[in-house]
Amino acid sequence: MDTEDRCSDRFEISEMLHRYAEAVDTIGSAPSEPQANDPAVQRATELFNECMTPTAQVTLYFDGPDSEATHAPSEGPLAFARWVRAYFHQYGYVGTYHLVGNIRPRFVDRDAAIVTSYINSTHWLADGRMLLAPIEYTDSAQRSRDGNWRITTRKLIVLRWWVTDGYFAAPGDPTLSRPAG
Repeated sequence: MDTEDRCSDRFEISEMLHRYAEAVDTIGSAPSEPQANDPAVQRATELFNECMTPTAQVTLYFDGPDSEATHAPSEGPLAFARWVRAYFHQYGYVGTYHLVGNIRPRFVDRDAAIVTSYINSTHWLADGRMLLAPIEYTDSAQRSRDGNWRITTRKLIVLRWWVTDGYFAAPGDPTLSRPAG
């Protein structure tokens, strides 16, 4: 395969990761209790369908790589989206923001890659605090029959947690800021 093809694959793999982040933030930025007809979960499911296989396996390590594993449901994108909704609701997230960076695919053949990326995640909590967590993803990705790259397995490692005492408006707007301390 020539360099141009690999550049195209790198771009498509990046898009796969960005769709996943968009799906998570679609749920995270529309807080609600888990419910049957949740528009955010429906939209996130559409996005997960574009970036994950129907049997994708996601394993999460919330306290570093040596911590106990949490296994997300692998019964398809809808089950996964509902699981994300329940998790975000349980922890009181009222907004999320996942920035994808340092995407490094290692191609194992024409249609398969191991992809490592780093995520800068921000979670706003209902009580006014903000949670920051750098995350490392290691994905097995496969080009599907339709030509799109999709995640088949994901290992998600939270490297560290930071929780703020609160978040503040931009300092240039005195009507929205509050004094420190």
